[in-house]
Order: sequence, then C-alpha cells, then structure tokens
Amino acid sequence: MFLFNFNHLHMFFTENFFFLFSIIVFFSFIGIFVLRENLILILISLEMIFLAVISLFLVSGLIFEDSLGQLCVLVFLAVAAVESAISLAIFVVFHRLTGCVSLLLIGVLKTWLRLFIKNYII
Repeated sequence: MFLFNFNHLHMFFTENFFFLFSIIVFFSFIGIFVLRENLILILISLEMIFLAVISLFLVSGLIFEDSLGQLCVLVFLAVAAVESAISLAIFVVFHRLTGCVSLLLIGVLKTWLRLFIKNYII
C-alpha cells in the first residue's frame, strides 16, 4: 500500500525531477563553500541538500512503485528534524557565549576553552 499514488508521472517528468534536485544540491554545495563564515546559512544549505535527497527518494519510490522510498523519506525527515534541533541549540549557546554567529570566532573559542581547561580544571 502506497502513501501516495501518482500514476501520471512519466519518464519525461522524472528526468526533470532529477535535474531539478541535482541543481538544488549543486547550489547548496556552492552555498556551503562560499558562505563559510555564517553558521546559519551553512545550516540552511545542509537542509536544502537533505530536502533534495528526500524528494529524490520520494519521486523514485513513486516512479518505481516501491513503498520503501516513502518509508526512507519518513526516516530521513526525522533525522533532519533532529539535526536541525541540535544544531540550533548549539547556535543559541554559541551566540550566548560570543555575541554573534560567525565561524571566525570558533578558533578564538577553541583557544579560550583550552586555556580555561588548562588553568581551572587541571
């Protein structure tokens, strides 16, 4: 039993879907490499990659009439939701410690953490 039943999808449309998802993944990778300083934009690019892969599984499952692709979509959506929640929690803590969300401060934060552990913990 399928969650969705689209019998009107033909091979012409599937090639367009695969092309669209590959363009989304390509621009997401460009966004990750170009916007290295901003953590939130990197997270958005990663979420775009996840959603493109999830959509690819969904369309492949519909085309090949296999419900396994739709079940993988549900699992991947749960993993993407957990990843977003954890990374946003880390961003909130990072913003409270540094006052901004920039990757340039991670080196400073690592040095500060090493000094803190060296002086106060050990």
